[in-house]
Amino acid sequence: MQVHNPLQIGEAIRQARRKQGLTQTQVADALGLSQQWISAVESGKPNARIGAVLDLAHAMGLVISIGHRK
Repeated sequence: MQVHNPLQIGEAIRQARRKQGLTQTQVADALGLSQQWISAVESGKPNARIGAVLDLAHAMGLVISIGHRK
């Protein structure tokens, strides 16, 4: 899946979380973040810290890669 905006990243994270049967609160607690922050990321809010987003993606078993557009 290619992502072009924060909403697409949030949707990928939401899908992975739900597939694992986890709540936002469970993920937030495991990562030391707030449930509100997880909700904001999943809703595509563009103000999230990139490092925390990468940690969240990793915890959900997702890989984010960057390459050149074709």
